Amino acid sequence: AEGKDAEGYDAFGGGDGAAEYGNFEEAGAAQDLPQPIGLYSSYNQLDARRSSIPQEMVDPPEPAENGAPPKPLNPDAWTAFCRFDPKCSQQMEDVAEATRLLVNEVVPALADLLMSLPPETVQRIDLSTELHRYGVNLRHLGRVRSCVPATPECVVLRQQLLLEMVARTLKNVLRDYQRRWMKSNRSTSEQGMLFLVAQFLNLITGAHVNSADFWRQRLSTGLVQRFGGSALLPHEKEALLPACNSPHFLKALVRRFTHMTGIRITTLASTQFYEDESPHGFEFVLADILDIEPVVKYMHVVDYGQGLMLVHDADHRAHAGRDQRVVDRLRVLSLRGDE
Repeated sequence: AEGKDAEGYDAFGGGDGAAEYGNFEEAGAAQDLPQPIGLYSSYNQLDARRSSIPQEMVDPPEPAENGAPPKPLNPDAWTAFCRFDPKCSQQMEDVAEATRLLVNEVVPALADLLMSLPPETVQRIDLSTELHRYGVNLRHLGRVRSCVPATPECVVLRQQLLLEMVARTLKNVLRDYQRRWMKSNRSTSEQGMLFLVAQFLNLITGAHVNSADFWRQRLSTGLVQRFGGSALLPHEKEALLPACNSPHFLKALVRRFTHMTGIRITTLASTQFYEDESPHGFEFVLADILDIEPVVKYMHVVDYGQGLMLVHDADHRAHAGRDQRVVDRLRVLSLRGDE
């Protein structure tokens, strides 16, 4: 697992050069642009055929604050699907306008909201949930962090944002290593994967011989590519490891990373690591890794869709003069996701 693959790529060595985030509109053209449904009263989704939300479940648009009708956004804008649409240019500009609103107004407002929370609350909240609650995709974590000043009052928030970005970058790098390992070894061996995970954890903790290069090149590069150049301060880009090397941060990082990837560590190894006052250099071995469980993401749109179907069923029965008790029961069930 420590050797180079068929393409000469060192699985535990450095990475390629970082691409700067650059102009946001140019970066947005190569990525999925945000779908600001329910966030901006001036916009609604034009077509949901290729989005994650079924067309019939798109919320009806509400009038904007100035009374003007909401401007529809096409999820196909900035893609090849829109190329032959006569309104393609206008639809692309509408999405760019909504994106500028997100970047210039919504993200700074969210940063101000997070800064208003006490440090103990910041340490408890789920950043993924909070950002999605306000319609901000997690790819903008770096921009949110750039709106938080590097002052003593905001150090906890900046560390939590950095923790989330590093953990997500590590998850993607691990997936890349796993794919490269399977390709170079032409194997899906479970033991091989567990050994790879153990070595990867050692890269994180500093126990691997290539750990310093991994943090300086591969991880720092991946974080900037994923979250933008504004995500890190200049000294953090040059040396990311010192910014993440405190015992508390390293323990929280390993906990978050293993939770996101489904990695299960033995109780003994876990206890020794989390109780170590200085876990830097802690070594994991193959026997410490129990397995890698599949991680199923929670899809709130499924619960919403089921609730919507129950409401439609209840309305249909009510209009048909069916048993009112069944109608009431369906409406109650539509609001309870655990039934």
